[in-house]
Amino acid sequence: MFRQSTFASIAPWMLLVCLCGAKVLAQNPEPAATAYDAVWAKLKEPLANRQYGAARDLLDNAAKSASLSGFQPVIAEDERDIGLLEELKKRVIQRCRGFQTGATVEVGSVAYEFIRFESDLTGDRLILKTLGNGRETERTLEQLPAKTWVALVISELGSTAENKYLIGVFHAVDKTGDRDEARKLLSAAAADGQQVSRWLERLAEKPEEARTPLTKAEKVQDPIVGTWRVVIGEGKREKAANVMFRPGGTTNLPGSKWLFDATTATYTVTLPHGGTAKVQLDPSQNGFRGRNAAGNPVRGVREADKSNQSRGK
Repeated sequence: MFRQSTFASIAPWMLLVCLCGAKVLAQNPEPAATAYDAVWAKLKEPLANRQYGAARDLLDNAAKSASLSGFQPVIAEDERDIGLLEELKKRVIQRCRGFQTGATVEVGSVAYEFIRFESDLTGDRLILKTLGNGRETERTLEQLPAKTWVALVISELGSTAENKYLIGVFHAVDKTGDRDEARKLLSAAAADGQQVSRWLERLAEKPEEARTPLTKAEKVQDPIVGTWRVVIGEGKREKAANVMFRPGGTTNLPGSKWLFDATTATYTVTLPHGGTAKVQLDPSQNGFRGRNAAGNPVRGVREADKSNQSRGK
């Protein structure tokens, strides 16, 4: 009787401990959560600089990581939102292309006269004339404040829950975004049925200033370091520019970066307008070859090599 009553009193307690312990272990996401937090930390910079193609590449790599297998739903949601931001950028470009010469364009709180819209390897830009003194200036899309982007497209977007969500996310991640406006729009979108808790949590995070290391090129000189004549496309659609690849994964073009993957010997180059290109060095041609995200051919020749070839002719 003693043993039976003792077992009857102890067994339920032990069972409860085992069940609770198992539940805690099953729900404890710390290792994976820490891993995805690191991914999110890397995403902040390209998103802030409107380099959505680079952000998508980071997420594509994260989706292949076994340590993040439990976070595939979050990765999918972030990929979807990056897609929305890419569509927003396309709308801004379309709006800028549609300006008539002489139209008034406000950048921040300053009014300009529109001259033309240009697009090339270095990015997309508005050529403007300052009202009053008539001085010509240019503003790349990345230099336009977040509120200018929103002002350009808000009339055609409307005030649906989906668009409140989109503009809220844009303000939440952009370097010139209005965080208070982001919270306001996301809360309004939530009232209309949108799932926004992920973004409200991120907005509650303390801002941090951290540089994400790209490669070990700061310690070891990479063969791509130097000045190249880079050409994208062929024929009449060909666009070219001189690009200086610097140690540490940056270039002379604003917002442009490069990253080397030693396993595939491939360089991923982020262009100023947010697009990406993947290239490989071609020693036989003293250059590199590859394609951008749109499938267009990309080739590069060292400027020094071009000079030597010209002198040798």
